[in-house]
Amino acid sequence: MLKKSRTIGCLALVASVAAVLCSPAGAADAPGALGKLDTPLQRLVADAEAGRDIGPRARSEGLDVTRSEKVAVDVSVRGDAAGAARALEAAGMNVTAHTDRAPVPLVEGWLPVDAAERVARLDVTQAVHAVRGAELDVGAVTSQGDASHRGPQARALGVTGAGVKVGIVSDSINRVGGGIAESQSTGDLPASVQVLADGPPGSIDEGRAMAEIVYDTAPGITSMVFAGIEGGPVAKAANIAALRNSGATVIADDTVFLDEPFFEDGVVAQSVDAVKAGGVAYLVSAGNRGRQSWEGFYTNSAGNFHDFAPGVGVDTTQSIATIGPGERIVVSFQWGEPFGGATTDLDLQLINMGTGLPVAVSADNNIMNREPREFLSFTNPTATGADMTVGVRISRFAGAGAPFMKWIGNGGTYNIEHPVPTADAINPEAASALGSLAVAAVEHNQPGLNVVEDSSSRGPKLRLFPAPQVRQKPDIAAADGVATTVPGFNPFYGTSAAAPSAAGVAALVRSANPGLNVDQVYAILRNPANNIDCTFPPAFPQPDVECGFGFVLADRALVNAGLGGGGGAGPGPVPGAGPGPGPGAVPVPALTPCQKAQQALAAAKTAAKKAKGKKKKKAKRAVTTAKRAVKKACSKKKKKTRKKRRRKR
Repeated sequence: MLKKSRTIGCLALVASVAAVLCSPAGAADAPGALGKLDTPLQRLVADAEAGRDIGPRARSEGLDVTRSEKVAVDVSVRGDAAGAARALEAAGMNVTAHTDRAPVPLVEGWLPVDAAERVARLDVTQAVHAVRGAELDVGAVTSQGDASHRGPQARALGVTGAGVKVGIVSDSINRVGGGIAESQSTGDLPASVQVLADGPPGSIDEGRAMAEIVYDTAPGITSMVFAGIEGGPVAKAANIAALRNSGATVIADDTVFLDEPFFEDGVVAQSVDAVKAGGVAYLVSAGNRGRQSWEGFYTNSAGNFHDFAPGVGVDTTQSIATIGPGERIVVSFQWGEPFGGATTDLDLQLINMGTGLPVAVSADNNIMNREPREFLSFTNPTATGADMTVGVRISRFAGAGAPFMKWIGNGGTYNIEHPVPTADAINPEAASALGSLAVAAVEHNQPGLNVVEDSSSRGPKLRLFPAPQVRQKPDIAAADGVATTVPGFNPFYGTSAAAPSAAGVAALVRSANPGLNVDQVYAILRNPANNIDCTFPPAFPQPDVECGFGFVLADRALVNAGLGGGGGAGPGPVPGAGPGPGPGAVPVPALTPCQKAQQALAAAKTAAKKAKGKKKKKAKRAVTTAKRAVKKACSKKKKKTRKKRRRKR
């Protein structure tokens, strides 16, 4: 019933893979409609038919499955999505969302495993693809980023983010500890936080940590709105639109579906472009995968395996990473054919380099389902007690094409054999959209603020359809390694922290000059004069493939927005949509004694919020002292001003 032994060889497979792929029915493509199911779904169906518990396999594949054995799926359909959704509902699927957006209409929802074959037989069904949970771009652990972005200096100009509503896209916001109310009680979130959809129980409130970071930089924000990720790309696209419809004019996002299209804009990227066209500034994590990627054209060798070393010898297995006991790795693999129009059937194996045997296989019928992608997941069993070095092997099962191919890996420690130094690892959906600003990560206390984190995904991004295009990604850089009050996110590392750091600056810019359109906001944030350039070796002008136009400085951005000098918020020297003038073209006003005192008070208040135990009392005294300093510095300034006015009279 399942797809293959193909050229893998059943005797060479480890038992856990061979048990599924090497059944008598596994020696060829799944018959008829079953070929529309992707490899994980075929395996779940096989387990269910054999009376096996599907839970272990679902967990190993990273799939969302309910206790009633329903699995989250995306169904590529023929015709209009609404009509297909009705047919799928009638066949037993619980439909949660659908879209007619290119490249193919999609219906998303929960499919009972025992209804999978029935759904596959429908004429409206083109392909059924299991939804993997969205990846979060959090680093190893975890806001000082505000100071690195010169937030206090910016706020000293009189701007706090007032009048701007910020949206957050992440896992959850109200599932851990005291949730939103706890952060509000410490002054780390505004009084109004609207939750359109929270993440499922068990989520870690990374969204709340993100919201706190935005609020640190823009404490004048009075309202935030949140949309969690439960479901797949179609649900995420709908949530992005809902945030915009709720009034958000700045959105921060740190989620990604790694199996969204690499070489064209999928449903999420198109949703980002749509809200940007509606006036929303969209700041999104670039990714935490450094250069955990490879790309190149298919080169055939004996057995129809790809040769990773043409012209040097023949090497059909590429060593890529090491995974520890209990550690999970995923590899998302795609090639340069349009979704809905795949004509080449490629397969992907994950190889234990110690034994040379496959430990995981992805072998969809790509010509039948017309999707140019494979996706595999593997967890190194804890019982082994040993690290495992793994590699990939690519084979061509059908078709005569030699397409451009690419894989992106997540999980593990990478040391890629036959590396391609220019292979990007930018998140393929929202971060790759033309309508977003993809944000790289620089640790908040990195000297110079000009070297990105090793894990921060490098660009640029290549799209092939509808026409080849190289996109500048990442766009900008912002701080990570910052503090929040959310358990597990103090400190908070990764581009998941950098995206809200940049969103806070965007909120200040929009607050300073509400008349700016989103292209002007983007131009200010990309302006090299407002940013610190990366030390990309060798010397490389902005933008570059590591941090784009550089690390954003809030006070310079506000001056570029028209604020400064007299402190007004009228129209300023804002470029249309280009990078703006060269470095040094925008002056940064020196702080007055009053502004310095206000800056110190803001820092003291932030420290007091974070302080615990005996340090709390000391921190409160520091706030009192800072308030006195403000009164002295600022009242003295006012007194001098009155004297000057009397002399003028």
